Amino acid sequence: MKPDIIVLIPTGEGSRITSAEISKLTNIKGPTIRKIINKARADFIPIASDDKGYFMAETPDELDHTIAQINSRIHKMIQAREGLKKAQRLMKEAIK
Repeated sequence: MKPDIIVLIPTGEGSRITSAEISKLTNIKGPTIRKIINKARADFIPIASDDKGYFMAETPDELDHTIAQINSRIHKMIQAREGLKKAQRLMKEAIK
């Protein structure tokens, strides 16, 4: 069973823990840490993050930056999907 990394995340935007620090403490690799945090967020745990690390939001406003980052990633993924769909159409047309 994996250790509960959620208890390692400090509260408030004045304190943060990085993925590297979590990894050192738990021997869990970055991709798995991100999956665990993503699942926790989906379960309504208010884990905020920025370029300095993760922290538990104390106020709704502390989640604004994290929500904006997620929205940006969603937008970029949609653009990538649409580009691949167009490439696929062009490839199919070239085969005809």
